[in-house]
Amino acid sequence: MDPTRLVAHRGWQNRYPENTLPAIAAAIAAGARNIEIDIQLSGDGIAMLFHDARMERLCQRHDSVFDHSADELQDIVVFEPERFSRQQFDTTVCTLAQAVELIAEHPQINLYVELKKQSIARFGRSSVLDAVEQALAPIKHQAILISFDFGILRLARRRGWKRVGPILTLWRNIRSKTVAALEPDCIFTNTQLIPKRSRLQKLRYRLVVYEVSSEDEASYWLERGVHQVETFRIGELLGVGADGRAVAVDGCDASASGGHDH
Repeated sequence: MDPTRLVAHRGWQNRYPENTLPAIAAAIAAGARNIEIDIQLSGDGIAMLFHDARMERLCQRHDSVFDHSADELQDIVVFEPERFSRQQFDTTVCTLAQAVELIAEHPQINLYVELKKQSIARFGRSSVLDAVEQALAPIKHQAILISFDFGILRLARRRGWKRVGPILTLWRNIRSKTVAALEPDCIFTNTQLIPKRSRLQKLRYRLVVYEVSSEDEASYWLERGVHQVETFRIGELLGVGADGRAVAVDGCDASASGGHDH
């Protein structure tokens, strides 16, 4: 499949612990051109790659990212106990700055950076944006800020951020004045929100849909008119095995957890 039409959701999440440097590096090695990551702030206000505020699912701990400094988080192993073991992956929570160092080596990559609502609620929009902007400065031209929180995207636009993308919770919001005022670079939405009869080719915005697991499903949405499809199975859809060798692409559903929450 055309790698420019695919987005690696949290890196190559089907084969590696999500939102980690190995997951991102493996996605790039597989041929990904677009990568999506999630940002929570540490207790001391540093932008970290992490999806959940709580740490049970990813680290088998009964606390939250907000309970730890950035230095402490970088000593905590992310291994997704329901999918992997500590012996398989001894990789720790990483900062956004560390991920930026990796992305900076690959100027062909577009990086979608999701600003999570839990951190926005705890620290405020301005503080979250300050932390993210500081870390993203070396690759600002490669980064697109996305969020369910339209307010932080409005703030980013006022600060001069060129590329933003709202994530929809309701399909009808795609035609709202709030979305139009953002002048978005793209819009993200769950495939389950899209009405079957929607004429996606007529949309004024570039649409990115999630969560797509198979080549057939990706082809269906691309043919309907979406701009890109997001997947946990970036390597599989690009025909690459875990060992980096080319393989036939199957239509199996991903085994990765995460549900429908972006």
